[in-house]
Amino acid sequence: MSSLITKWKKNKPYLYWVRSARVEGKPRIVEQIYLGPRERVLEQLRTQGTGALHPGATPPLQTVQTREFGASALFSDLAQDLGLIDLINAHVPPAPARRRTSLSVGHYLTLAAVNRAIWPKSKRAFAEWYQETVLSRLAPTASEELSSQRFWDHMNLFESHHFDLIQRELLTRIRQRFPLREQFLIYDTTNYYTFIHTFNSRPSLPQRGRNKQKRHDLRQLSLALVVDEERGLPLYYRCYEGHVTDVVALSASLCGMIRQGLPPQAPARLTCVLDKGNVSFDNFQALHQAQFSFLAASFPGAPADVSAPGPARWKAGQGVCPVRHTTRRDRRQTLGEL
Repeated sequence: MSSLITKWKKNKPYLYWVRSARVEGKPRIVEQIYLGPRERVLEQLRTQGTGALHPGATPPLQTVQTREFGASALFSDLAQDLGLIDLINAHVPPAPARRRTSLSVGHYLTLAAVNRAIWPKSKRAFAEWYQETVLSRLAPTASEELSSQRFWDHMNLFESHHFDLIQRELLTRIRQRFPLREQFLIYDTTNYYTFIHTFNSRPSLPQRGRNKQKRHDLRQLSLALVVDEERGLPLYYRCYEGHVTDVVALSASLCGMIRQGLPPQAPARLTCVLDKGNVSFDNFQALHQAQFSFLAASFPGAPADVSAPGPARWKAGQGVCPVRHTTRRDRRQTLGEL
């Protein structure tokens, strides 16, 4: 691949033409040509561009603009197919007149989501990233309207009660746009640390807990996500308090998933795939009541039959069907139908 690079020597820029290739699997510069001081090269290009052209000659290239295209165009097209902007605007009120811009609340939230999916930037750095993508042509707007203050003015209008309504309708549209086969549902949780101040009592979700990135000193948010096994598309998600453990969070997530995450035409018997952090009799009983089969990893020392008499956490299991364990070295898997 050929490109132009700048090398600084004694605080002066010089241009080089280089050709790169992989050597033993690693990228290396295999050819290099010195072009001269950068200002002189640019002046020569300007002079060449203003000179008279010979008949039939190809006009020189004046300016080249490079923009990120693939991911930006893909997510923008997907948002239009799902009607995401109009969906948000239908539930969230517009900004006050003195703070209103050419973009709606739906535009700001959609642009922020696209940025998070491609290359996360802070709101202060968003305008610069936006100008380097094809979004500046697909949704043109002034840089002043993409400042962090304008984002805050519009995102502050999004209330907690808007979330359930938008999520329910959005998931319905996703299932209509992408026909799913919900034979297997993959359930997992994670957490993200924040830099929210310890004595900031306004948000209730950020709490200290066992952080998976080892930042136990910071307040964190927990996220539960359910995807279909075939395509990995989200069927349900829930953000909850950072100090709630996985085994406790499953019950509430299961109730929400049944209420608004599953389509009406879902199979009568679904299989939910869990990790060992969710293994408990209460969770097995909740799965049984929801007509779920399950595939779960178990912790070392777990009883081979959760319905057999044993520790107190399993004693309530009288009357349920046995759960079959398969072991491979130190790995345990639990296959069951309650």
